[in-house]
Amino acid sequence: KASEEILKVEQKYNTLRKPFFDKRNEIIKKIPKFWLTSFINHPQLSSIIEEDEEDALQHLSKLEVEEFEDIKSGFKIKFFFDTNPYFENDVLCKEYQLDSKGDPTSTSSDLKWKEGFDLTAKAAKKASLQKGQRKRKLENRTFFSWYTDNEDPS
Repeated sequence: KASEEILKVEQKYNTLRKPFFDKRNEIIKKIPKFWLTSFINHPQLSSIIEEDEEDALQHLSKLEVEEFEDIKSGFKIKFFFDTNPYFENDVLCKEYQLDSKGDPTSTSSDLKWKEGFDLTAKAAKKASLQKGQRKRKLENRTFFSWYTDNEDPS
């Protein structure tokens, strides 16, 4: 019962914080390459971002995390992009939720790559060339391969 009350309080404060997040987003829009800079300076994210992906990610203009109505059931991450030479989408969305057994699952919206710019295909080709080096799959993970991979929701 206590955890239910805590969740209700979290939901209430998430609603109250929204105007501040909106204001923060307006400020962030004025900072060139804010999200790319944030990602490449993040200890975990920086290790999975390839150079080609840096070029694509400089078109990332906004990021939102939206918790589901029932906070315990999951959340979605929305990546908003300006027009770019890599893909058609202006919003990419990755959702994490718990299935009926309580196991984590994920889904992501389809990435509509423009001709010759499929960065996941390039990463897969690079990974296959490194196969002889016995690297694990996770070590070959890139930002966009993480986005499209829904087998391992970690």
